[in-house]
Amino acid sequence: MSISKPYYHIWRPVHDYDISCILEKRDNTEYLYDKRYVNPEEFRSLANAARLQTTDLNKLFMYIEPTEANLSVYSQKIFELFVRASIEFEANCKVILKANQYHNSGNWNINDYNKINDATKLSDYIVHFNECAIPDIRPFKEWQSQNPLSWYQDYNSVKHNRSEFFSKANLSNLFKAVAGLYCILHAQFGHRIASYISNNGMASICSDESIIENDFVVIQTPLFTDEERYEFDWATLKENDCAFDFYSFR
Repeated sequence: MSISKPYYHIWRPVHDYDISCILEKRDNTEYLYDKRYVNPEEFRSLANAARLQTTDLNKLFMYIEPTEANLSVYSQKIFELFVRASIEFEANCKVILKANQYHNSGNWNINDYNKINDATKLSDYIVHFNECAIPDIRPFKEWQSQNPLSWYQDYNSVKHNRSEFFSKANLSNLFKAVAGLYCILHAQFGHRIASYISNNGMASICSDESIIENDFVVIQTPLFTDEERYEFDWATLKENDCAFDFYSFR
């Protein structure tokens, strides 16, 4: 049995998917644009932060060639972008949890953020950076085996003790953090976010939305079973005062 209402800030493929729905921003994918699903100002803030991250990353490539041989390179600029991307990842996690009325005493941390993986399959996302001679990245792969995220641990280390752990602010960790940011944005907003992480503002989407591609990055999304997909007629459902459900994080 598939899911009859979309969860707040949680994208899923929709049964009877039609590529024209995306291109014309209508029908069953239109829930992504509903103000109840996400506050427009909140979306702009999250999306614009990702766009700026992309712009600044490309500026960095004017000085450091994005190749596998340079992944261990570290610098003050990489440190700045690495910390910023990681903070944006945290901000997105908090938005998802808050939108779904998640409650936990104390300050939320990576143990809370990890719960999002069950809802979004972040650990299955694969990111390819176009025109960068580096391997494809699965920024959340370690969550698949319930292990900590190494790049996130390195972020905390260098943030709290830069003098000792400055080498952790390297190009490899920056790529992983930026890839993680793109994935968690897609896990909320699907194709809607694609143009925000592109240099030219354009994106192409394959017919089953398993791949989002633009001039800068290719995002391969997780596979969802029929039972895990959304199934609804948005034209009818949107008239319902309770058109969305809360995901129960455990």
